[in-house]
Amino acid sequence: ADAYLLADSENEQVLRPAWMQLIDKYLLDNHGVVQGEGEGR
Repeated sequence: ADAYLLADSENEQVLRPAWMQLIDKYLLDNHGVVQGEGEGR
């Protein structure tokens, strides 16, 4: 995803939660972990 490349001081607050959720979903779907919880599944 290129969303983080578009992030500036204003957009960062909007885009960061969105791509963090995408990363969490990716990790959960592919590795069974959720970033930030510190535990596997």
